[in-house]
This record gives sequence, C-alpha cells and structure tokens, in this order.
Amino acid sequence: EENLNKILVWLSSYSFSIYLFHEVNLTILKKILSSICPPSAIFMALNYLIIPFIIIFCCLILSMSLKKFFPKLYVTITGNRIK
Repeated sequence: EENLNKILVWLSSYSFSIYLFHEVNLTILKKILSSICPPSAIFMALNYLIIPFIIIFCCLILSMSLKKFFPKLYVTITGNRIK
C-alpha cells in the first residue's frame, strides 16, 4: 500500500503535463492506427481500452524528457508546476 501511494504521488506530479500533451498524442496515434488497421468492432473496442495506457505512457516519457533535458521549457509549458 505504501508503494502504491508513492507511485500515485509520483504520477500526480505529471498530471498537468499529461493533460497538456494527451490530445496531440491521441490524434497522432489514432491516425496511425486507423491507417494500419481496418475499422472493425473488435479493433475499435481494443483501441478504446488500450490507447489510454499508451497515451499516458507517451505523455510521461515526453514530460520526463522535457523536465530532464529542457527544464526551463518544461517550467514554462507547465506554468511552474514542478515539485
């Protein structure tokens, strides 16, 4: 339970940047997947269930990378929401 709390606190520090970056990543991923796979009910259901996890992961990687390599840009983009 303590480990779960630590993970959730860590994730919460990136919640605003996930909010900022998710739409762009979501649009790109949907376009890529729709061009690769034909539309079907199963494909759409899998997209609905799997894409949120992929988007959160991509946003976390993007946020952590910006925070590490471009901290001033990250601070500017997130409105100085760094812990």
